[in-house]
Amino acid sequence: GHEDVMIHGPNWHAPNQAAANAAEVWFADDEVAARTAALSFHTWWEDSFESFDRLRRIAEENGKPVWATEVGYCALPNGCGNGHYLRPETWETAWDFAMSYYRAIAWSRAERVYHWTVVGFDGLVDPGTGAATPSLHVVKHFANFISPGSRLVDTASGDADVLSLGFLHPNGERTLILLNTAGQAKDLALTDVVGGEPKVIEAITTSRGNFEVETEMLSSGGELQVTLPPQSVTSIRF
Repeated sequence: GHEDVMIHGPNWHAPNQAAANAAEVWFADDEVAARTAALSFHTWWEDSFESFDRLRRIAEENGKPVWATEVGYCALPNGCGNGHYLRPETWETAWDFAMSYYRAIAWSRAERVYHWTVVGFDGLVDPGTGAATPSLHVVKHFANFISPGSRLVDTASGDADVLSLGFLHPNGERTLILLNTAGQAKDLALTDVVGGEPKVIEAITTSRGNFEVETEMLSSGGELQVTLPPQSVTSIRF
């Protein structure tokens, strides 16, 4: 037989209390636990810190990494009764994806994140024209700016409206993904930046479009000055 087969689970559809209960039962079986590569779940429907952190704690207690095997919030194109819906061609759904990726990585400490689909049902490209949707541009922040083998590092923006994810790449470069949740622009000073004039790749996605530039951002005393547009995702690699 297949002696080296590994599994992941419980692969629950949402990080709710039922998922935590299922995970506890899952890891209570010694043979199942031994063959489990990771605690897995989907991010749909939930947006509370406790829901995601609860799964992180269970994984940690059992010595397993966390995988978010489907990332999204509302899974219904006609809406979930809370003002959210699954329409990748809209900025509202794109923003839901951004927040879902943030919650999976920051709150559950997921080491792998999987997108629901790129083409086909609820795809990230228009099925008729192949044009990129706002949701594709948002997902690219997490796909293009986090290299395989990167480590999540602690960051803090100093502003409750600005959520941050920091990564150290295997080659020593770093990435910051910044989500400005406010309705107005935010100016930030990024501290502890090595080098006088580092070359920076900066990508910005907002409801008004997607922009990517490569510049040399002047550093003063180890700081980089950055402006985040209202409700936007900004990724910076340096």
